[in-house]
Amino acid sequence: MPKYLLGMPVCNKHLDYFKDTLRNFERSIAAGTFTDFEVRLFDTGDGVSNNSPFAESYTWRVPDVKLTANENAAAVFTDLGNSECEYAVFFEDDLKFCLDFVGSVDRWLTRRSVEYPLYAFYASYSQIREQCNKKRDFWRYPTSHFYGTQCVCVKRGLAKVFGEAIKADTRPILYDMVMKDVLGGIGRYLLASAPCFVEHVGIRSSIHTHAFHQSFQFIGENRSYQ
Repeated sequence: MPKYLLGMPVCNKHLDYFKDTLRNFERSIAAGTFTDFEVRLFDTGDGVSNNSPFAESYTWRVPDVKLTANENAAAVFTDLGNSECEYAVFFEDDLKFCLDFVGSVDRWLTRRSVEYPLYAFYASYSQIREQCNKKRDFWRYPTSHFYGTQCVCVKRGLAKVFGEAIKADTRPILYDMVMKDVLGGIGRYLLASAPCFVEHVGIRSSIHTHAFHQSFQFIGENRSYQ
């Protein structure tokens, strides 16, 4: 089992974003030499797997019935959590990536001297830019501010906890808020990379009041974290 297992939930209404996201990802990893990772794509049951570019390059999880966004997110985290990977990376289907994305993630995590429950490689907060201006490569991300799952990384044990919590939650909230509740019981801070290693591009796939958000400091598609 690879060090990093990446899982992406995909739904048919975002098919245009998804195709670009996979192309962006392919371009990113082609620029690097880090190979200790695997990617799994999770169809909501809309038949996305039948209409995807690079389909043969990835492992697909296709349900027997159509899933809601929360149900599919639970499936992703459960699958990653039940694996033997060290790190589970959950990323959305509407992104741009820095060069050598997984290699950048690995180099950044290797330099952390303190462990946090969750690492975010996208956070739409001006503090990211402020940290970059101070020549710091991280921001201590208050758990109380957490929202959005454009690209987050956790140890596989916590991924399994997320999957169970999302599946069990019956409130009319989306899965990132369920994750926030879980994280609130673990610690006051998460850790975000500065700058962000991915950029959000999916206007129609924004989940909170349809308010489109982007990072305040994306490293760029032609740069990697060194």
